[in-house]
Amino acid sequence: MGTEKKKFNFRRPTKQEVLKILVQYVFILFLGALMALTYVIFVFPNNFAPSGISGIATMVQKVTGFSVGYFTIIVNVPLAIISFFVISKRFAIRSSFFVITFSVLMILFDKTNIYRYIAQDAGETMLAGLASGAIVGFVYGIVLKADASTGGMDFVAALVGKTRPDISITWFIFGLNVVVAIASFFVYHDMSAILLCITHSFVVMELSDRIVVGSRKAIKFEIVTKHPEEISRDIIEKLHHTATLSTGTGMYSHEEKQILTCVVNKKQIVDMEKILKQYPETFAYIVPVNDTIGFFRRHS
Repeated sequence: MGTEKKKFNFRRPTKQEVLKILVQYVFILFLGALMALTYVIFVFPNNFAPSGISGIATMVQKVTGFSVGYFTIIVNVPLAIISFFVISKRFAIRSSFFVITFSVLMILFDKTNIYRYIAQDAGETMLAGLASGAIVGFVYGIVLKADASTGGMDFVAALVGKTRPDISITWFIFGLNVVVAIASFFVYHDMSAILLCITHSFVVMELSDRIVVGSRKAIKFEIVTKHPEEISRDIIEKLHHTATLSTGTGMYSHEEKQILTCVVNKKQIVDMEKILKQYPETFAYIVPVNDTIGFFRRHS
């Protein structure tokens, strides 16, 4: 048998595709710079450690003077290489681009002593935890939506999720954050350092979660009724959504029941309740939906 050579179809990307990729990387660069500035303006002057690997790097810099930038590179290089082969080349490259941007700027800021000039008039305040958490949470959420990460624990979470989906990485990250918060007291010798770390971590998690899945959250109604046609008509006309009809059997009465399933926006809960109240012998329960895939119109 003769050997057949494999043909590889190489398609040169269009100018629009190249421009789109370039814009994405420029935006990732901007986010890396924004996160670095956040550390300089809010974290270092107010003497607290953020969550995760960055928090450990901040404490190491405080105690030893070893730059957060160098620490971040050392930790993330092996994680990025592993992610390149195990998870995704695109994910690893984009994440590495963010990490390099952040690290290089942190090294530059450290060499030029910029954050020391900013720190001279800064005082400890809970606003620093809120402000830094809000900015980092925004950066974190946008980076995740761009199929990248900020490095550190994000690499670890992706690797564990890929290789061991049965392990809860959430509790591992939570445990690390608790350790960082407690350790920060022994580094900064102030209870406010713990409070700032907790505040920062909470705001980051809440805001990034809203950015990643919050815009796609919805509400599912499952409605047991004798008026499926009328309710469906109202849903279509008033809420501009549709519903799926199925049939079930009530185990108490052994009667056939009509069940409507409908997904609406969170803002439409009250409007849906008004519709259902018009029809007697109707029962419904609500299930939160964290994500919607495919065609789902959103109405204010």
